[in-house]
Amino acid sequence: MQSDSAKRTAFDNVLNSLQRKKLKTILSFDRSVPDMYLNLMRTDHWLKPEKGSEVHPLWDVLLNSVSGDDPAAREQIERMIAWSYLNPASTMKNVGVLYGAGGTGKGLLVNNVLGTIYGPQNVSVGIENVTGKFNGSIKFATNVLIDETVASYSDSGGLKRIFGNTTIQYDVKYGQQTEGPQDKQFWMTSNEVVGAVLLSGDGSDRRYSVIKSDISLRDRMMLLEDITDQDEATKYVQACVESVWTNKKEVAIWLNSIIEKYKGQAKPSYYHGPAYTELLEVQKTSFENYLDDIAAWDKFEFISREALHQIYQLLTTKNEPSTRYKKSINECVAFSQNYLSAAGCVVEKKRIRQYKASGKLDNQVTVLVKLGVKTTKAECNDSLYLDTNVIGSGTVKSVHVNNEEQHSVQENPIDHFVEY
Repeated sequence: MQSDSAKRTAFDNVLNSLQRKKLKTILSFDRSVPDMYLNLMRTDHWLKPEKGSEVHPLWDVLLNSVSGDDPAAREQIERMIAWSYLNPASTMKNVGVLYGAGGTGKGLLVNNVLGTIYGPQNVSVGIENVTGKFNGSIKFATNVLIDETVASYSDSGGLKRIFGNTTIQYDVKYGQQTEGPQDKQFWMTSNEVVGAVLLSGDGSDRRYSVIKSDISLRDRMMLLEDITDQDEATKYVQACVESVWTNKKEVAIWLNSIIEKYKGQAKPSYYHGPAYTELLEVQKTSFENYLDDIAAWDKFEFISREALHQIYQLLTTKNEPSTRYKKSINECVAFSQNYLSAAGCVVEKKRIRQYKASGKLDNQVTVLVKLGVKTTKAECNDSLYLDTNVIGSGTVKSVHVNNEEQHSVQENPIDHFVEY
């Protein structure tokens, strides 16, 4: 019986006698791959730009609708599309996050218009086909629409790992695990007010260009064309889809216009305009809202780390139960310190002494103290009140003695009540 090595040698000899050779497959837009590989990624079937014709004015309607009439957001969308077409081998492309009212053309642009350009290499998938166990459906894609996503804690980390890497691992059901360059242009769309992806408010959001749209194409057409009947306006939009927005000639003319406009420019960076700021505010957790109240309260002086963490746990458990990862007490304190300082309430971590009624030292606690508050001696009594109906998460009473030995009492008016 022949060994596996002998069988492979015999097979190679047969191939050589037929003037054929065995190649490994690879997925890459880099045309300089070695001869030992068969590159399965191709661009010859893409729609070719067409020069010498006027761009149909309906493209202004669609792009203005998707960008929410924000010129900077529209430019970002056009630049991302042009860059991806001209530089398909570029990795870690910025992700377009399009959210807002339904019917504004978000899916029409990414799914239909770009589908006309890229053909079968333009795919629309659910979030589970990207961050889930099997992602083979995006293996041969150039342009990927993650459609109707809702911002959630469970998907945020997985998405950032994919979007922030130069390579991607493909797991195909009943197939072999492979790896390739992460050169896809991702788009995420959602009609939800909380957006399509959970933002962090920090440097990790540089992966995303966040753009909001408010007015549907139907309503725009009613205004632009003086149409009074909604059904008639809907039919008019459908006619525009067929005659312009998925018409290969019209798409090719528009594609040429943005390529000519943006060719030679640098790779698009992220876009964080008004929609990004608005979405950050909408996505704030109940604990972040609590910290906002603390930062705005002019009588705030200090709060113990234990009370702060208990408040965080109560609010998160009740209002954001889907949060998979809960902050430890040290992480909670560090997050609160950074958040409060960014909100203009600079705090520092200190050890404060607690005294018994007799005046003897009872304990020492770590607290976040507002900058400038004197804490030579302090008695800190942070309390959480629970009953059968409400959670009072912010009632904090503290007594401190300053350097002049004058007593003062602060009653915290910050109350966050959550009904069961």
